[in-house]
Parts: sequence; C-alpha cells; structure tokens
Amino acid sequence: MTAFVPGRSGRVPSYRRQREKGRADRAIVTVDGHRHVLGRYGSEESRRRYAELLAAVDAAPPDDPPRAPAHVAPTVAQLMVAYRRMSLP
Repeated sequence: MTAFVPGRSGRVPSYRRQREKGRADRAIVTVDGHRHVLGRYGSEESRRRYAELLAAVDAAPPDDPPRAPAHVAPTVAQLMVAYRRMSLP
C-alpha cells in the first residue's frame, strides 16, 4: 500500500462492501464525501482501482487551510448598542 497522506479526517478511506438484494456485492470507497464504486467486491479489478484511487489522493496537493474571514461581523451586543445610539435623540 502507498504512503497515504491523510485528509481532513486523518484516516485512510476504507474498502467497503455494498450489498443490494438481487445484485452482486459491490466494492465502494468514500473519499472527501464522494462515493466511488470500484467494481465487484473482492475482485482483483476492484482492489486495483482502490490502490489507484489511494495513489491519486496521495499524489494530489493538500487542500489549503481555511482562511479567516476578511470582515468579522458585529456581535448582537454591538448591534444593540448601535441601534440604541441611533434611536436616542
């Protein structure tokens, strides 16, 4: 397996089985909230696709950390003070 650089969750995505009545079991993996269907569960093809997907995620540049907002909104207390000042003569 490749040296996986964890994303936001800090975990390696799991190779999982999806069962549906009347269908063959499918292999799935969820990466960054997106579900990927890899093929028939347990097959060499699905394992190969899983390894390729992990390698692609590993090779992708990391997401930029979230930035602080440029403008911080006033608090409710600040709005109340401003309203009182405006409404008084």
